[in-house]
Amino acid sequence: QRYPPTKENERSELIKVIAACLVVNAPMTLSAAEQQSATQVIFQLWLQSIVVLGEKDTPRGKETIRTHFRNLNDKKLCILGITSILRTPTDQLLSSIKEAIGHLLAALITLFFDMDVIRRRRLAAAQSDAPGPKELVPSIIAVDVKDDEDYDPRSKLASFDGVLAQLQDDGDFDEDDEDEEDDDSSPIDAIDEVLFFAEAWNGIKTASTDEAAQENILKTLDAGQRAFMDSILASVPQRIALRQAQLTGAAAALASAGS
Repeated sequence: QRYPPTKENERSELIKVIAACLVVNAPMTLSAAEQQSATQVIFQLWLQSIVVLGEKDTPRGKETIRTHFRNLNDKKLCILGITSILRTPTDQLLSSIKEAIGHLLAALITLFFDMDVIRRRRLAAAQSDAPGPKELVPSIIAVDVKDDEDYDPRSKLASFDGVLAQLQDDGDFDEDDEDEEDDDSSPIDAIDEVLFFAEAWNGIKTASTDEAAQENILKTLDAGQRAFMDSILASVPQRIALRQAQLTGAAAALASAGS
């Protein structure tokens, strides 16, 4: 049974619970899923849900949008959940998960891209409403993509063998979900998803010095996805500096308040 169109459907909610469990303890979550013979089904649904598309009516006509995980918090939770798998030692992963690392990586790149587009649209909207001269809207992660450009990596996100039939999800979303401000506080707010991912990727490279093995993981990405992944990793020094500045500022404010 489906939720009303103003709410996410049950599948999205279930996957978000699984993602949260992975962030807390990925090995235990994966083990529990395997004990229930649910590993393959979970990841088939998850990877497909990340890229499945729907349409909505806008003043400019029909636009293609994501059906699931449409706001920033949901996308970030999925990123942290999947990245937690990448951070898990390979000897604690099932062979099926190891073989799917490339597909998980492709899903992550899609989520990062979608988050960046949402943020840039919000910045553009905020600047258009603000008085004074308009400035160029910087991308959170620099990439040459138009704000209204659709990125469709579905062909690069093939799921495991025995993929389920094409999902029929062309009505289960709220048109305004993507534009929600995500003001509610969350335990994941303190985690920088880019740094979290960069640490995981560096761990993979350190654990596997075989360039052929690394290339085998990356082969699921096309040239555009690889370029975007490079831009994500290139943003790490700037994000570290920003994070340190924020911590320094918070510490100074705390010291000032206590004096």
